[in-house]
Amino acid sequence: MQDIRNNDKIKAAGNSTYPKVTVHWLNQALCFYQSLCLFDSLVSLNRHLRVAAKRCAQFYQRHYTC
Repeated sequence: MQDIRNNDKIKAAGNSTYPKVTVHWLNQALCFYQSLCLFDSLVSLNRHLRVAAKRCAQFYQRHYTC
């Protein structure tokens, strides 16, 4: 039986960022009413909310290379 921990081909699921995004948006909504400054600081910390994931490019590189 092959040891799964040593297999380099196993990757995280494509939707692994969704739970994190949900929690961050909830925190931002609650803090928005308390302080606009705090809201802005939380948004600046969550880079993945502003930048789209490059999953399509990675998929095409792996599966459609010449």
